[in-house]
Amino acid sequence: METATDTEDVVNIFNQLVYYREQIELVKGQIKYYEEAAALSAISVTIIAEEKASRLRSAAGNPKAWRSKPYRI
Repeated sequence: METATDTEDVVNIFNQLVYYREQIELVKGQIKYYEEAAALSAISVTIIAEEKASRLRSAAGNPKAWRSKPYRI
């Protein structure tokens, strides 16, 4: 703006400044939208381990029941 000599130059620079401010506000709005959308997102994970039937023993060495169902978490 310091080098602008005509009123037309000042108006053009002002219009560019307004344009870039609008672009900055637009990007800020998009960032806010994505942050809020990410905050509401949830991921659900289900792990199912299948095990062949085997005898489980306790620490004392006593046999436990046969386990044939998958573990569900």
